[in-house]
Amino acid sequence: MSMPEIYFVILFFILNGLISPDFGDFSYYYMLNVCHITKMQYSLLGIIGQVTSIFGTMYYESHMKDIEVRTLLYYSTCLSIVSGIFSCAFAMRWNLQLHISDMVFILLTDTVFGVIS
Repeated sequence: MSMPEIYFVILFFILNGLISPDFGDFSYYYMLNVCHITKMQYSLLGIIGQVTSIFGTMYYESHMKDIEVRTLLYYSTCLSIVSGIFSCAFAMRWNLQLHISDMVFILLTDTVFGVIS
């Protein structure tokens, strides 16, 4: 603890937490107040996300651990772009124009992209 690098890292995380907005807060507000998802449904989405991450980890262990990290990062970045497009579509409410309910759209997109990422 006597090394200044440790204090700088701790200071960085404290300042980063105070200055940078957490977009999870915006997502929480949007889902509860705009899409009218209940707190129970929101918490279940978190649980489903954690459970699906277990499946993603198992898939990685069995099929992808021998792939070069650079290649995996490339594919992850490409999929993050697609995930961002789906998030934009959700914010623009395009799912309702396609007659897909908010809960089904969130489950399909967040669950699938959660496992993949």
